[in-house]
Amino acid sequence: MTTPAPRQARLCDVCGGYDDHPRHVTSVAPGAEGTVPDNAFLDALPAGVSARAIAEVMDPSTFVRHMDCCASRGCSTCLEVTTATGGAHGDALTAAIESGVVNDLGSAAAPTQEA
Repeated sequence: MTTPAPRQARLCDVCGGYDDHPRHVTSVAPGAEGTVPDNAFLDALPAGVSARAIAEVMDPSTFVRHMDCCASRGCSTCLEVTTATGGAHGDALTAAIESGVVNDLGSAAAPTQEA
């Protein structure tokens, strides 16, 4: 059995958290508001944030958010995940996702045919 690669620490562009918890990374239209953090956000970053994490959050074509932070901004996908996992966050959310509890979210049940 192989050991999975360690999860990379990333930033959340809503709360500024720097950890390896699940994220929703979504693409956005050019010029979308809030894609590049302001100086106050950058000045408040904790010590030791990797250059890779900073580059990711500075990408103007994406949002990078914890799933609960994304849900708080109205994302229906993240709201479904939050509901299905009982509001799990952090390591508990990782464990819930890995357990398969969210595997069927967003998939329509196969239609039944009556004879």
